[in-house]
Amino acid sequence: MAVSPAPDGEAVGEPSDSTDTTSTERATDGAPDPRRPLWILVALFAVVLGCLLASLVALGRAGWSVDDLVDEQTNPQSQRDEVSAVAKSFITQVFSYGTEDLDEQGKMPGYTERISKFLSPKFATSFEPSISFAEQTVAQQQITRIAQVYAVGVTRLEDDSVRVMVAGTDRISVPDPENPDELLPYNEQTFRFEVDLVLTQGEWLVDNFGPVGTLDAPDPADLPTEGLTEPTSPAPGTEQGGDGQ
Repeated sequence: MAVSPAPDGEAVGEPSDSTDTTSTERATDGAPDPRRPLWILVALFAVVLGCLLASLVALGRAGWSVDDLVDEQTNPQSQRDEVSAVAKSFITQVFSYGTEDLDEQGKMPGYTERISKFLSPKFATSFEPSISFAEQTVAQQQITRIAQVYAVGVTRLEDDSVRVMVAGTDRISVPDPENPDELLPYNEQTFRFEVDLVLTQGEWLVDNFGPVGTLDAPDPADLPTEGLTEPTSPAPGTEQGGDGQ
């Protein structure tokens, strides 16, 4: 059977060779592009990042820093370690001195400097008589005193004030009458002190100290002068027992 030619001279192929893409294109036009959400997220991230960088630059020009925007959280353990170290160093220094600290005027400027850096402004004034007493004791009796701390514990912890207990031994030596260059042990006693510290301009300073149980007495302004007192007439070989004051 003959096939009639197509109108306008268009050739008609075999039915099997013809491809109808109309239905496929219509189906594709309505389907969402799976890549589109990803590009939207990337674009939004770029916008947010650009705004953040612009804000940081503006704050930098205004004198701000990134650290100013961070709220630092207080680490209790770090605070305990810091105040314990200060209290230990203070007690070690306050009860460690000797003839090598004396100058020609019978003063101990080096000892005073070592202690003063630990004291709050209020306590520094109150502590001056104790320094004078230590100077007189060394000048008159030629003693050497060394404190050694064995234990430190925080008993009260607040944001700007703490109390630390410090325990150790206090050793006192005097010159050997037969050989003045040698020291003879005179007395060794244990001590337990409580040290109050206050946070002053970012630094922990000693605001008071005394034997355990005395800081909360009716008159806490009293200095622990007994802790600095030396025997009036040291006698090598004589020992005094009991807890340090």
